[in-house]
Amino acid sequence: ATATVSWRTSTGVVSGGDFTAVVGTQAGGKQTSTLAVKGAQVNADTAYTCKVTSGSLPDSGASDTIVNLNVFEISTLETFYYSPANIEVSVEGRYEPEITWKVDGTDYSTQSNPNLTPTVKTAYADRKKVFNLAFSMENFPTTMAPFTVSGTVSLGASSTATFAIAAFTVYKREFTQNLPASVTLNDQSFSKEFTCAAQGEDKALFSLSWQIGTTTIDGDFKLATVEDTSESTSATEKKSKLTIPANNPVFNDELKCVATWTGDNAKAIETKSDVNAIGASMEAQTFSDGASGDGIITCLVWGDSAPFSVTWKNPKEKVLANKDNEIVIADKTVDAVHTNTLTIKDVTFGDEGKYTCSVVFTD
Repeated sequence: ATATVSWRTSTGVVSGGDFTAVVGTQAGGKQTSTLAVKGAQVNADTAYTCKVTSGSLPDSGASDTIVNLNVFEISTLETFYYSPANIEVSVEGRYEPEITWKVDGTDYSTQSNPNLTPTVKTAYADRKKVFNLAFSMENFPTTMAPFTVSGTVSLGASSTATFAIAAFTVYKREFTQNLPASVTLNDQSFSKEFTCAAQGEDKALFSLSWQIGTTTIDGDFKLATVEDTSESTSATEKKSKLTIPANNPVFNDELKCVATWTGDNAKAIETKSDVNAIGASMEAQTFSDGASGDGIITCLVWGDSAPFSVTWKNPKEKVLANKDNEIVIADKTVDAVHTNTLTIKDVTFGDEGKYTCSVVFTD
């Protein structure tokens, strides 16, 4: 007699469009029954119980079988990338998974995406295969816009089920323009302008700032001005311009432009330039008729050990030199600032007039 076969799970008899019971014919005392399970519709590995009953024979005991469902998990190791970066997808199950990557909605290819390198790692002990998409930022153009990555996991000939990897955006966070490695400023190069720019997922999430040495160049810094030159049409790029109107020894230091992100995934990126500011200035002191005591005139010279010579002349354009009890010429160096002084001992009538400090840089 033909037996009746029923299929059950821990929650009861299986039913519905996700399951199809196929009853075979009896032959040679054997009867085959098959349960087809739509794997794409099942959300976990499940134990199914086959129960056989008969009107003329004793009922059979229950027989269990496990249907393994392929599951996948996407884990982005770094979605805001600082080179290099990786996108990783793990697929687990009894089938042999495959993956198709899409970049900005188009299938990945070595021709259209030469900077992306897909790799596969298999964790055999855990039925897991890991797909990895790696890329190095150094190979991308500096003006590259953010791009999306998505994919589809399929199970080859074992199943028609597919799993979509939803698109997510990879953002670039780095400078699109760098300062020169070094620059020399002199009195003939002013005013001097420097520019820098950075881009990210949203320019509202980061700021650009300038520093000379450890000093921030802001509204309280009177020797330079900063202007935001960002374009209103761009939501991802921010630009800044630094203007130094005149030479000053304070600029003989390291100049930095710094991009700082706030909130999640915060990070600061900087570009810098070694500045060798070369220049000279003098604040002349005048002495009225009848003045007594010594008269001291100071000449400041700055630069990173740049060879130079200093010459003093009196009002008659005569070159001055040290003279006992009359003229003392001295110099002192602190960091990159050289202070030269001319001292006129016991100022008297005839010493008045215009004194000149001449600085000649020999390199």
